[in-house]
Amino acid sequence: MKLKVLATTGLALTLGLTSIGTIVTPTYAAVAENPNPDIENNKSIYDSNNLLKFATFSTTGFEKTSEQKTLKAIDYVINDNSANPDASTRKAPTKTHSTTDSLTINASAEISVGAEMSASASIPGIASVTSKITTGLKVSTGVNKFSSETRTLSYGGDDIVAKPYQTLRVDYYLEELKTSGIMNTGTKVTEIGDNLQIWYLGVLDGPDFIEKYEPGHLTGEAVYNAFKRMEEKNKNTPMTIGQKNTGEYWLKIPKGKLSDYFFIDDVAKTVSTVGAQVKFDGIAGTGLTWTTSVINPATQQKTPIAEGQVQQP
Repeated sequence: MKLKVLATTGLALTLGLTSIGTIVTPTYAAVAENPNPDIENNKSIYDSNNLLKFATFSTTGFEKTSEQKTLKAIDYVINDNSANPDASTRKAPTKTHSTTDSLTINASAEISVGAEMSASASIPGIASVTSKITTGLKVSTGVNKFSSETRTLSYGGDDIVAKPYQTLRVDYYLEELKTSGIMNTGTKVTEIGDNLQIWYLGVLDGPDFIEKYEPGHLTGEAVYNAFKRMEEKNKNTPMTIGQKNTGEYWLKIPKGKLSDYFFIDDVAKTVSTVGAQVKFDGIAGTGLTWTTSVINPATQQKTPIAEGQVQQP
């Protein structure tokens, strides 16, 4: 479908697709003073025109953008049998190590946690902390650090058996999972209405419409699936969100920018508006490991010969 664009001087730019062969004529709809309004602050437009339906409360969800597993050295034990012609056994002392998980949020403005926490709050690396955050909690401007309860892990107590003239070293490590991502508080999209119409474009402000998508009335996980389809298409193609039959569009979305307007929660399989967003960094201890190494008496270089998880009682 070709779009013939005329000069515009009105308020919010919308587009009426009045078919004249393959030529369409632009029209207006006084949506808002912003010609490309966000969804969160204009939900009534989408609701009243049967495009999208929304929950009556806010939801806070989390999206993980990166994660890294690291090992943090906490202790070691040496069995120095380098001068002994016989094998030697030394029992490692039994000890404990305390660890506390943390979640750091850097907010440019004060925000509030939603009335509901999404299932994505339970993703590995932040779950022990988010379970302590109450709904409705205000997060102040600046750096905010939240912590889990302290956990105590035990290690040691095993036999370190060194051969004649051998020195063994057992190193103990805390496994940590470092996670970064986005925390979004918005309003969940509960339904896609019958009138929602998506156009995929050749160029955002150009005349070529290359594909039309009308999901129809959807609820539940089908809403998530429809937005995943839009997300995949939008990676390479601009799009508009509009209204079936009238041809008016309320929002144009550049290539790869659907996430500026909709928060797609892959854990909960839900979609919310983009409301208040902040970045987070989480650090969580996931357990203890050990590595046994042979020590070279001349260079003190360690050569690992065994490793494993420290089992907790």
